[in-house]
Amino acid sequence: MDLRKRLAWLLCAAALLSCGLATADEEGGQDESLESKTSLPSEEQVGDRSTGTRVVAGQIFLESEESDSPTEDEERYRSQEEEKESMLEELNSLEMSNLLNKNLEDVARQKPVLTAIGGTADSEPCHFPFLFLEKEYVECTADGREDGRLWCATTYDYKRDQKWGFCETEEQSNKRRQMQEAEDVYQTGMKILNESSKKAQKKEAYQYLLKAADMNHTKAMEKVSYALLFGDYLKQNIQSAKELFEKLNEEGSPKGQTALGFLYASGLGVNSSQAKALVYYTFGALGGNLIAHMFLGYRYWGGIGVLQSCESALTHYRLVANHVASDISLTGGTVVQRIRLADEVENPGMASGMLEEDLIQYYQFLAEKGDVQAQVGLGQLHLHGGRGVEQNHQRAFEYFNQAANAGNSHAMAFLGKMYSEGSDIIPQSNETALQYFKKAADMGNPVGQSGLGMAYLYGRGVPVNYELALKYFQKAAEQGWVDGQLQLGSMYYII
Repeated sequence: MDLRKRLAWLLCAAALLSCGLATADEEGGQDESLESKTSLPSEEQVGDRSTGTRVVAGQIFLESEESDSPTEDEERYRSQEEEKESMLEELNSLEMSNLLNKNLEDVARQKPVLTAIGGTADSEPCHFPFLFLEKEYVECTADGREDGRLWCATTYDYKRDQKWGFCETEEQSNKRRQMQEAEDVYQTGMKILNESSKKAQKKEAYQYLLKAADMNHTKAMEKVSYALLFGDYLKQNIQSAKELFEKLNEEGSPKGQTALGFLYASGLGVNSSQAKALVYYTFGALGGNLIAHMFLGYRYWGGIGVLQSCESALTHYRLVANHVASDISLTGGTVVQRIRLADEVENPGMASGMLEEDLIQYYQFLAEKGDVQAQVGLGQLHLHGGRGVEQNHQRAFEYFNQAANAGNSHAMAFLGKMYSEGSDIIPQSNETALQYFKKAADMGNPVGQSGLGMAYLYGRGVPVNYELALKYFQKAAEQGWVDGQLQLGSMYYII
């Protein structure tokens, strides 16, 4: 009998025991032969197969022969209690066994057994770890092979036994190497794109991305398709962009689906269809694309192609807002108020647009000549990205460092922020961050004050001190610093 049936019988037996206890006193005056059949047996009856009722493997059997000597109430009650405790112990034991078996099955599922293909041990399971050239391997490797094909040993010591096989077919190996080559080309393009500001270099970067896209690299296709759609560093070609978006859609890319929704909504390269736009936006949103959620939120708010529903609009907008809020790190994250460049102050209308390439080069020229304001502005643009400038922490650090050395408090505060958060370029260091925050705060800088507030709030490099945290947040908020206002509001909300 399997485990489930056994458990079911045990539960039934426990229920019958409970019923027997509840009705024992009420039925005391009934016929003894009936009592011997409906009540549970004593230990002697269980041991003697020739009498009354017996229990075998947790199941209750009723014999046709009646008991010759009736059992007293106290003896029957004690026997029933002992039988009940025995069954409960067995039930607990079975449950533990079931749980253990389940855990072992989960472990087995998590680590599927690889089977060797070809070699000297075809169809035998790979052995992990295995020893090869005095090194242990816990997964398949291409070491020792010029063709780069993955293999494994089927015994621990490869040198002794020479038992091995491939971990992939030749077709799988070729496909894997092609995807790795595409990834290398894509990373090369992105490196040039992120580290350069000149238009010619960015065009060169997109040539690498085009090559990777031709090799079916998904992220490269996404970058190239949007560049073709808007004419960014590639000649605008809406039809080619549409074909790439359709290919991305077939692969389930949320970015591709959202872009197709945009094409059908605007009628670019296709016949306008708000119904199709809604479908593609919905698929993009289900895939987690925030732009698709923004599109849907606006459509439900304005009743565009759908029944107007503020609740549905709020659902989509809230999801985007929650994502942005979760992206705020302990020192403010990307939601931060930038120091404006000079042209933004004189022309407020340009603050939300793209910076022209020539204008960026002009600010770079000023920064190289020692213009502190230009250094800080470019540092922030590279720190967070946007306005046509790719995120580049190395260049941001260089600009902030130049301005900080010239005594600029904003640059000191942002250096503190970079050290507090850490990145691939700047190692995380609470002590260094605290030094920069203090220097900036002593000069009355709201960014430094907010950074000190976060340090005292979370005990980053200093003991936790809520009073000092509140003090510095208030100082930053009074100067209009958005992060100080946000953190101050959070503290009052918690209090």
